[in-house]
Amino acid sequence: MAVVGVSGAINSQITDTPLKIVSINGVVLTDMLVCGKDIKSAADVKGKQIAISSFGSTAHGSTLLLLQGLGLTDKDVTLTQVGNQDARLAAVKSGAVACAPIDLGRKQEITDAGLNNLIDNKNPDLPWGRSGLAVTKQFAEQNPNTVLAAVASALAAQNYAFTNPDDTAAKFAEYSQSDPADAKAVIDDFLTWGNRSMGWSDAAFDNPKKVLVAVNPEMANVSIADAQDKSFLQKLVDMGFYTQINDPELPFK
Repeated sequence: MAVVGVSGAINSQITDTPLKIVSINGVVLTDMLVCGKDIKSAADVKGKQIAISSFGSTAHGSTLLLLQGLGLTDKDVTLTQVGNQDARLAAVKSGAVACAPIDLGRKQEITDAGLNNLIDNKNPDLPWGRSGLAVTKQFAEQNPNTVLAAVASALAAQNYAFTNPDDTAAKFAEYSQSDPADAKAVIDDFLTWGNRSMGWSDAAFDNPKKVLVAVNPEMANVSIADAQDKSFLQKLVDMGFYTQINDPELPFK
């Protein structure tokens, strides 16, 4: 089992080891479009370079949603593969690129650096499957009870973050060896976008697929149904597990 992005699970459908997402920890992106000091409007962005991690990645898709919010498309800019978030931010600071998608959790850092935050895509109407607990199709078929137990454990932990945020922050600080105040800020931010029920709508898979198709037309033939399995969460609902852990949200409407 592994934690992977929904895009990775969709991509895996054309490989020898197709994956299925069985729970998702977030279905809302939390990026802002961070730009250099002289980039202050959509007009300023047009024709400029924007850093992403790689084509087909979540950062790629996030950028498309951010551009959409500005009334632009990827045809109005040049997308450049730079790497992870720190690398993208460094590229903006150095002037190597005009803008990059950066997590909202770093908003104060962006302000302190004198950079501009033009727009963010923290919008439940634009669902995007983030990190998901994934298993191979074969493993799920051969070990359904193991998968169910793992999903139940992840769900209980996810719910605990909402019901016991201070203790969660303390445990996260210890795990990440970070300052307790910083850890608390991370958890507080997570609670504004975390997916308590760990369920999802098909749109959370459709949006990533659109980005993948733009990179590899072959992905148009992949069914998102093959990359997901809602049965484990639904079984936990039917067993009364959500009630047992006092989770008021259900995974599927």
